Amino acid sequence: MPIPKHLKQFERILIRERNKLEIKGVRMAHAALVKQYQSFAQKLALSFNKDEFEALTETIRADEIEKFLNKYYGMFAPIGLMYRKNAISQKSAITGMKYKQAEDDEYLAIFQQYLQSRLSGEAGKSIRTITSTSQDKIKGIIREILSDAELQGEGIEVIKRRIMKSVGQNLRGNGWARSRAIAQTEMIKASNQAAQYAVDSTGFEYRKYWSTSHLEGIRPTHSDAELESIEKNGLRRDERFGNGLLFPGDPAGTAAEVINCRCSVLHEIV
Repeated sequence: MPIPKHLKQFERILIRERNKLEIKGVRMAHAALVKQYQSFAQKLALSFNKDEFEALTETIRADEIEKFLNKYYGMFAPIGLMYRKNAISQKSAITGMKYKQAEDDEYLAIFQQYLQSRLSGEAGKSIRTITSTSQDKIKGIIREILSDAELQGEGIEVIKRRIMKSVGQNLRGNGWARSRAIAQTEMIKASNQAAQYAVDSTGFEYRKYWSTSHLEGIRPTHSDAELESIEKNGLRRDERFGNGLLFPGDPAGTAAEVINCRCSVLHEIV
């Protein structure tokens, strides 16, 4: 038996809303990366010792990424509200329970506060990972240019110009692709965390399903998780899927399981 039809109908609406937020997230992520690279450029311009160039990358701050993620995660509070409404709608069909729209603002604030709090916990590793990747990319550029400059006998000002040119080319060539991967990965983390928290906040009993996007390149472990949830007619609240995750984008999961994931978690109220 496939995932219940009414859940898939809800998912189609959900994906449209997530996609809108992802588009905004790509622009926001790119702006944060640009600011990280600009902070390095400013330090490089003031440096006159090429032996210190690589060390300058360690001073690239994580605050631009933290500000981006803090704002981005908060944007997914309405996704939590969508899940809450869907759960109550299902409960209404069973018990006649009525949805109280007057509570929307209260729950939006609760979900936003919850999502932003995740950045100080497990989700905080995203800040460190993104910043570390920026540092490593610039370090690689510096090492290559310094090695070549030593053979060419180039002066420090020439080396600095070459580094900044290569850093800019790297940002232009890979920046948007990297921004898209960041926004997509964090979108799945934030939206599915909002989903779990929102449905849990209702106090309803439910069975959860892993739903893949069915796009090209789906991980076998994600296809297996979807099949597992179908075969079991959903998993229990705290039950982990076969890949070890509680839901798609679980921040406790490995990079191999969460990066560029587009899967959803769906809840059948019982």
